[in-house]
Amino acid sequence: MIYNGTAPPVSDPGTEYRNIGAVYPRMAPGGDNEFHGGYADVAYFPVPNRFAVQARYDWLGRLSATSDAYGPEDERVFRTLTLGLQYWDHSVKSQWQLNYRIRSLDAPHNTVADGIGASMGNEIGLQYFLLFNGTL
Repeated sequence: MIYNGTAPPVSDPGTEYRNIGAVYPRMAPGGDNEFHGGYADVAYFPVPNRFAVQARYDWLGRLSATSDAYGPEDERVFRTLTLGLQYWDHSVKSQWQLNYRIRSLDAPHNTVADGIGASMGNEIGLQYFLLFNGTL
């Protein structure tokens, strides 16, 4: 999954919008809008079927080209580096995952949104997966 921001995305009412109700989510405002993104994922298994070390980097450039109704201040660039450990209790049925995500959000043409992005913190997650057969 590539992080796409809050819902609705962070937008700056600025001086043009005094009524906060006039601010619209700016996910894809025009037909000529462009998004650029991708990811790279690598893993190493020091103990096959038991333990893995994983790293992933993903990025998304949102609203990199906008219509006349919106300007370059709407552009957002999301980057995430995820470092993870995985442990399998059983090779198929159960797995532990521990991930640390280093996140950043840049708004190159909007100082208010850029400040909000600078305050965005990192995340740590712990997940347990259990596969079982059962009938209800």
